Amino acid sequence: MKNDIRKGQVKVLGIDLLNQGFQLHSENKRGHTVLQKKSSRGKLVAYVTNLPPCLIGMEACASSNHWYRVFTEMGHSVCLIAPRLVKPFVKSNEKKDAIGPSRDPTKLPAAGGL
Repeated sequence: MKNDIRKGQVKVLGIDLLNQGFQLHSENKRGHTVLQKKSSRGKLVAYVTNLPPCLIGMEACASSNHWYRVFTEMGHSVCLIAPRLVKPFVKSNEKKDAIGPSRDPTKLPAAGGL
C-alpha cells in the first residue's frame, strides 16, 4: 500500500467525515487499497483536485451535501450513502471507517447509484 498516487490509479475514493478532519480510503479498479490516510480540510481539497475523475462515496450527514457540491464541480461522481447502509462496515478503529463508502457505492441499494 502506497501513500503516493499515480494518475489514473484511483477508481473509488471513500471519505469518512470526522470531527477534526477526514479519513480517506481509495481503491483501484481491481479493488486493491492504494491509499489509506487521515487528511485535513485543506489537504483533502488539494488531493481530490489532483485526482482524475473518479467515484467518491461518503456517508450522508450534515456536511456531506457541501462536499457533494465541491467534488461534483471538480468533475467527480459522488454517491451519498445512507448511514444505515454504511453501519455494517464501521469498525472500532476510525482509520478503517472509510472502507465502507469505498466499497463500490453504486451497488448499494438506495445509494443513488450512477
